[in-house]
Amino acid sequence: MLFSDPKIQALLRDELVPCWQSVHETAKVEITFADGKKLERTLGGNTVIYVCTAQGRVVDAFPGVYTPDDFLAEAGPALAAVRGGVEPSPLTWQQLHGAAPAERAGLPGLTPNGAGMASLLSTISKGVVESPPRLAMPIVPPQAATTDLSKYAMSSRDVVRLTVPEAANASPADIGQRVVAFDSAQNRRLVRPQVHALLARTGIGCVPVLLQHEIFEGILHVSLSDPYFGYGDVLVPGTAGIGR
Repeated sequence: MLFSDPKIQALLRDELVPCWQSVHETAKVEITFADGKKLERTLGGNTVIYVCTAQGRVVDAFPGVYTPDDFLAEAGPALAAVRGGVEPSPLTWQQLHGAAPAERAGLPGLTPNGAGMASLLSTISKGVVESPPRLAMPIVPPQAATTDLSKYAMSSRDVVRLTVPEAANASPADIGQRVVAFDSAQNRRLVRPQVHALLARTGIGCVPVLLQHEIFEGILHVSLSDPYFGYGDVLVPGTAGIGR
């Protein structure tokens, strides 16, 4: 949804130099059905968008997914700083983001169906894709205590009913758009303040690799250090080629 948007494509084409780096492989699960068809899904993983200067120093970071409008609203100060050639510093960061937390208090659409759980839920779009295969897996990874719905075993429809119940009977395309919009609003409200706190503590101007551990493990709850992603207990003791 984000990178297919014409406004984002124009921004990437005309003003920024897009770069991509895979920092860690994700776990994968494959289910082969009786008719030979296969369902393949990744479990875990997430993405972070960094806005950097020409020297590669981070001005801002955007963990998770965002709608085009939400991303442009959040990235506005950082993009203005990059356009103006501002060198990142803790003072610059305070000037760019000092007012942001107060603006988030009034973000709409965060309490579905009166459940009162919206402020605790995140990564709905990942949950729609990644939660169903967990129904067939008896192992609950340690990260299940987080608010990441993709860590829980439930059907895609259950995820939708819990978060955007008005979309439960919508078309797949409409459901996809709604859950991404929900995630985007949640990321603006819940995740971005954590990024602000991290940058306030470390000072913007780091290169991405110096922030990657704290963002992935501390904010997104994606382990970069455990090659088994919390699923090591599915291994039969003595499995060949596996050292534990």
